[in-house]
Amino acid sequence: MEQTQSDPNFIKTFVFLDLETTSLLPMERPKIMEICLVAVHREALLSSSRKDLALISEQIPRVVDKLCVYPNKNVSEKSFQLTKLDNFNLAQSCKKILDVNAATMLTLFLSRQEGPVCLVAHNGDKFDFRILRTELHKLEQRLGEDILCADSLKAYAESDERTQEDRTVTVSYAMEEIYSRTFGRSVPDAHNAESDAMALIRIMVARADIMCKWMDENAIPFNDIELYYIPSPHKNSGTCLIAMSTDTRTIQTFVFFDLETTSPDPDDCKITEISLYAINRWTLEAREANSRKPPRIADKLVLCVDPEKAVSAGAADLTSLTQRLLRLNQRGAFGKGVAKLIRSFLEIQASPVCLVAHNGDRFDFPILARHFREVEVGIPEESNILCACTLRAFVKLEPELSDRKLVTLYSRYVGGVPPAAHSAEGDCLTLLHLVHHKVKSILPWIDKNAICFSEDFSAAPVYARAIRQRASATERSSSCGEMPDLKRSHTEPK
Repeated sequence: MEQTQSDPNFIKTFVFLDLETTSLLPMERPKIMEICLVAVHREALLSSSRKDLALISEQIPRVVDKLCVYPNKNVSEKSFQLTKLDNFNLAQSCKKILDVNAATMLTLFLSRQEGPVCLVAHNGDKFDFRILRTELHKLEQRLGEDILCADSLKAYAESDERTQEDRTVTVSYAMEEIYSRTFGRSVPDAHNAESDAMALIRIMVARADIMCKWMDENAIPFNDIELYYIPSPHKNSGTCLIAMSTDTRTIQTFVFFDLETTSPDPDDCKITEISLYAINRWTLEAREANSRKPPRIADKLVLCVDPEKAVSAGAADLTSLTQRLLRLNQRGAFGKGVAKLIRSFLEIQASPVCLVAHNGDRFDFPILARHFREVEVGIPEESNILCACTLRAFVKLEPELSDRKLVTLYSRYVGGVPPAAHSAEGDCLTLLHLVHHKVKSILPWIDKNAICFSEDFSAAPVYARAIRQRASATERSSSCGEMPDLKRSHTEPK
């Protein structure tokens, strides 16, 4: 019988999951060292499937939520060869183990998706789902009882439309092989959790109707999945076995931050998309000078939200986001859950944490703070969240420049065209590359001039409060330094 949108078994949101782990075998008791969740609404999958394969191989649906977030034991040699992650670079990047705070963040991420929600992983029944269940079980945590899961390897094999004659030939259903047969090329940057999740989305989009129906009929409750191994009693949830930085004065994590909004008016606009890209100081300083690849170790949160008001024509043209598209994909409004998810993401980073945005003082920071105030979610002072505006940095460091737009600075110092301009995630990556190319001057400026961020942040009053805080901190021999010259045009472009 044909399903309808009201059918309770009709999966509404598919959350593509991929893990990278310390080892592969149960006897080695693997731990998660990298996890990526990408949530795509059913409507987006089906509408994207109408494109030709060339487009599908290059794009994923425009409206997605994304969460990409340390092992407590040694990484095996085989795992390192596959993922290029080992204990040294994870420790240097101050990555914590999967603890209760991280588990809460996963729950918050899933809870904002329209249900029924189904986790999708390739070979998930034998690996990813069982590993995640084991890690959560060790923490005495469970996902919501309504969260489903489906193995895309099984889905692909059992829904294969080959003829009986074709079936006499053995065919591999490994994701890399399916991807190669479908798109005629290998998976880009394979064995990176985010890249593998994106590849899985593309192969599902290529046959979305069949795969969605199979998962509607065969998905099972995630909490019924068998454990991969029986974990040892949980201990030291907030620490790892590898020495990490204890410096509480120097900024440890830089969170590149960008918003897309309904209009350019910071006092009246609403958020349509938010991206946070967290990079540890060591990772940023140690990168190759001319590298344009994203850092291997980075936490990422991308959320699309319903602004509950019309998106201006200009903003829609720039971002390709409209209220209709966001509602078609059932993106919820910016509520308490979204604010708590963002706060949790910041709080799992190595502290002190600094939000970094271009024109952030006049745009991104006050807008985010206003949204937090409106839903009555606070940011505790002990969270030690700072913020710094790179536009102000370039005013001070490069006073001779007449055009300080992000795209202009990128072309001048990095070269070429920024990736995916006017998507929040693309602009975050653009800013990251720019700061990396100017790291020797920008980071010291941020260390000296970063100010406190809280839900009380606004474009004007913050400076008086920050000056008082900085004066007090100076008396306590803080290393924050002096405030910069605050004179700057209110209309400086982003």
